[in-house]
Amino acid sequence: MIFTNANTIGTTEEDQGLLRRVTNVLQCLFMIIMTQREYNQKWSVHNVDCHSLARLLSLIFPECKLVDGSLIGLKKGEETKKFYICRINHSWIVTPDGAIIDPYPMGIMPVGSVLLVPTIENSYNAHGSNLYEVNPEIRSNFDVTDSWRRTISHLRTIRKYRTDEMVLRFAHSILEV
Repeated sequence: MIFTNANTIGTTEEDQGLLRRVTNVLQCLFMIIMTQREYNQKWSVHNVDCHSLARLLSLIFPECKLVDGSLIGLKKGEETKKFYICRINHSWIVTPDGAIIDPYPMGIMPVGSVLLVPTIENSYNAHGSNLYEVNPEIRSNFDVTDSWRRTISHLRTIRKYRTDEMVLRFAHSILEV
């Protein structure tokens, strides 16, 4: 079943195809992590975060641009029930047609979900592109070298386990990585 809404109308067919491929890669990675933990309690994977996932996707999909910046969101006050606007360090990729693919949409979807955000004006955006602010200076706020190390670890994990029968059943159209 395919739903059509303002977001799908505001993106190209190429963006939507890329979103499906990105989703397959990330679902495959998470399936590998869950499966390996089930079979081997000592098996571990480095932390999965937006910075390493965006970098992983930029390697697998070189036509996309890696972007570091901030995402504008809401944070609950510690002593009150009020919320306030804040900026959160974040990373994502941008498609060749200019749409945002957020591999780790914080606070709105479960981990493993991917969000396609149109950057052209349309009638309605629940999670609009104006919430994303490009700012390479945020790299001083996280360990970029460690993020790339985790990225390479994720890539090796996908390469090693992509032929696993369960993974192939789950994501039979996984890309050649």
